[in-house]
Amino acid sequence: MSQFINRFGPNVPLHIVFNNDTLRWIKHVQRNRFKEGFISTDFRHVDFATVARGFGTRGYTVRTVDELTTALYKEQFPQGPAVIDVVTDQWETLVLRFASRGG
Repeated sequence: MSQFINRFGPNVPLHIVFNNDTLRWIKHVQRNRFKEGFISTDFRHVDFATVARGFGTRGYTVRTVDELTTALYKEQFPQGPAVIDVVTDQWETLVLRFASRGG
């Protein structure tokens, strides 16, 4: 996380992490190919907002659209880097939903 924040620093003041505690694409492939039994795709939860605050930056954990809207509103005029940790479901993906509709 420190490299993540320091690498971009003031050049990229807002970092949005989509956090589903998995290697989602690999897990999707394993589910589609093997149906059950996942190998090395699940992680313990990391609260990236708390980690960011530990490095002296602002951090937000969001689970709803309203929380995301609030965090983005607060970061309209950022003063240094901030992290928004968007907690998502491991099986939800707009890309696959879009692809399944032929888009």
